[in-house]
Amino acid sequence: MQKLNPDAEIHHTVHGQVDPSLLINTGLYDYERGAEAEDWDLEWNQPSSEVEEYGFASFAFRSEALMDWNAFDQFLNSPAYNLVTRSKGIVFFSDHNPILLSQAGGLCEVDEIEPAEGEVEEDTTTELVFIGQEMPREEILAALESCKV
Repeated sequence: MQKLNPDAEIHHTVHGQVDPSLLINTGLYDYERGAEAEDWDLEWNQPSSEVEEYGFASFAFRSEALMDWNAFDQFLNSPAYNLVTRSKGIVFFSDHNPILLSQAGGLCEVDEIEPAEGEVEEDTTTELVFIGQEMPREEILAALESCKV
């Protein structure tokens, strides 16, 4: 069991909001003292990853083909997508303005990108990244392939 540092500063937050200067470049961490902690060298040098330790994995989807808005909307409401912990990216459609997708847990934000008048998007490559535990990768990729026009 890991012991907590009795000298650690605790900052209370509201909805995860905290002044970054309280956390970054504070100069409070003492590397020499940290190196004296029990099993420090084992933890610091262990060749593990988030996949091995916590079961998290990630994969990306990239397509130059335009997507169908209704099919993609159905994908976002599918049981397979509900197993994704985090996703982010940009999606281009044949029948809808492009969107920026940002999802963390149960919160999914879909922000429409409205091009400037007369502006034509040069690169319309859809790029999405998915992170989660025990995600049905092949099912998600197949669903996205079926969204292509």
